[in-house]
Amino acid sequence: SNLISLFAPSKEVIKHFVVGLLFGTLRERLALQIFLRRRLRSLPSSFIKIPENSAEKNTFISGIAAFSAILVGAAASYPSDGISSTVVRIAATISTSSISSYLFRAIVAAAGAAVGQSLQPICVTGGIATGKSTAVSIIQRRAGENTGWTIATIDLDTIGHSILDPPSSESGGGQAYWRVVGAFGRDHDIFEDSGGYARGADGGKIDRRKLGAIIFNEPTKRRTLNRIVHPIIRQVMIRRIVGEGLRGSFRKVWWGVRGRPTVLVDVPLLYESGKVMKYLFGCVILVACGLNDISDCDEEKDNRKSEQFKRLRKRDPDLTEEQCLGRIKAQIPISRKAQMADVVIMNNGSLKDLEENIDNVWKAIIKTRGYLGSEYILFSVYMLVYWTHCYNK
Repeated sequence: SNLISLFAPSKEVIKHFVVGLLFGTLRERLALQIFLRRRLRSLPSSFIKIPENSAEKNTFISGIAAFSAILVGAAASYPSDGISSTVVRIAATISTSSISSYLFRAIVAAAGAAVGQSLQPICVTGGIATGKSTAVSIIQRRAGENTGWTIATIDLDTIGHSILDPPSSESGGGQAYWRVVGAFGRDHDIFEDSGGYARGADGGKIDRRKLGAIIFNEPTKRRTLNRIVHPIIRQVMIRRIVGEGLRGSFRKVWWGVRGRPTVLVDVPLLYESGKVMKYLFGCVILVACGLNDISDCDEEKDNRKSEQFKRLRKRDPDLTEEQCLGRIKAQIPISRKAQMADVVIMNNGSLKDLEENIDNVWKAIIKTRGYLGSEYILFSVYMLVYWTHCYNK
């Protein structure tokens, strides 16, 4: 019965897990937003840029505010009779005469810290034909070669494809299929086979090229499609982030996997998906091309002369110039995205240059996160508090 009561869900267990979760989340966010950016600024590479935005200041202020709220809330529960006495009283609430019971609470808090730290994914985004997918493939390849890089990749393009598949398909998606068919299938031919709207009723497969030709030329229809698919993509993405984050933290804590597990999310349209989306990530890496510096403004330039346009024409030769321009103009200009990202990789050189820059950025991420995770730090703090309580008895 004692064993059952030890592991039974209670307010105490939840409280210590939440404390660990907050600690792990805030520590990881502070590390990625402040210390990573400072580390990357010291690199000599001219292809890695750190925008001068308010990310560091906002993260620092929010982190201090959250920590202060936790401390003030805990201290307010006790009489104000001196700092040392208050610390002892706080320690008393998380200590018991049984070392086994206290160890369990420390382990619960450490598990929460591991989960909080793992649920701070890295986002790689960019513009069409800027090299984002190439950058992600380089990271995945490096992860396979380096045992210190433990990475789980979530591709939003793949999710976007699956939710447009017929519900009966092998992809297991189809969450947006009927809504898209209802919004576009009656007035447009959006199916791979001929047959019009009847093909939708029969579960015909949506042709993404045909659908793209419609939405890139008509902003109203593009907004309609975005309202349908973006919420579904976000829901699927969050579920996978949580799943991969929990799996990674479990493997790290219990199986001793080397390196800090990292969830990498490939997001083609991060800034086009709404303001909330970017706050889901611990760090946003933008892959850009055609910019000499992040202060460049290319909104008024002739897109036909841009490096992005040339690469898109080379990548998709079946698209006309107007179709290429429509796809580029449908996205936020890469210069504006560069102002909002945490880290910008200028993909203006060769593939070897891009690989070298990816290596530098990812090594900085690994060093910033470190091998000593939040769970070990918090566990040590808990034990220190426990022994302090015992000493003051």
